[in-house]
Order: sequence, then structure tokens, then C-alpha cells
Amino acid sequence: MTDTGDNQITLTMKGVRAERGVSLADFESFIENFGAALRDYDRAGRGQQTKKSGHPERRAGAVTAFRLVGFRTGSGIATLEPELVSADEDEEALFDEEPISLTTLKALTADLSAERAVPPSVIESLGKARRAAGSDGSLSVARWQTPRPNQSPAK
Repeated sequence: MTDTGDNQITLTMKGVRAERGVSLADFESFIENFGAALRDYDRAGRGQQTKKSGHPERRAGAVTAFRLVGFRTGSGIATLEPELVSADEDEEALFDEEPISLTTLKALTADLSAERAVPPSVIESLGKARRAAGSDGSLSVARWQTPRPNQSPAK
């Protein structure tokens, strides 16, 4: 069984507008654009048009289903956990599977780290998310699993 608390993600925003925390307006812009990047990345991976207007379909909601569980200053440091949300309207979320939000984020960060091609709309949305911290803004994503009793931390 997957425990979402075991899969925490840390997003660190750095930049002139994030030195003493992040304004709500900038954080809203960051979240909006970060979510757009995840949705477009997922759509592109399924061979669909990346930019889509209107209310997001259920799968798009599942791809961005993260819960904010912590925020620290020093930059803008947000801790997220994936939520268990089914991508299919006819199915319940399966507890044995990794949440689609985490799968999508892992694939996107792997592609970016390996410098593989990513759709332009994803790069554009990530750029807007990064600039929410200022013109010199940067974004890093780190993932770790919370150790269980008698388990050493993941590296």
C-alpha cells in the first residue's frame, strides 16, 4: 500500500522576490504555472494537445493532486505530498499504485535532468513558475521518502 506521507516533495524557489518568503500573489502564480506544466507534460506524453482551455478534466486534476503540508522561508520552500486521486472517472484511486501526480512529476524531473526534449508549453509554464520568485528566480525539486521504523533514510 502506498502511503502518500512517505513521498514528500520539496520545491525550493529562490530569487529576489523569495528571500524572506513568497507573497501570496507570487505563490499563486507559481502554483498555477507549475500545475500547467504538469498537465501539459502528461498530455504530451499521451499524444494529446498540450494547451487546453476550459475546466480541467479529471485526469488533469489527478496529475496535479498534491497537498501543501509545509512552507518555510529562507527562500520559498514548500513541502508537498501527493494525494490519492483516480485519473479515471469510472475508477477509485488504487492504493497499491503510485499516485499519478508523483509519477508525472518524477518523469518530468527525470527528462529535465537528462536534458531530454520537453514540450515547449511545459518549458514556458516552468519559466513562468520560476519567474514568480523574481527575474533571477530558480526552482529545484527534491523527493525523499520518510523512513519507517527500522528503515534507514532513502538517499
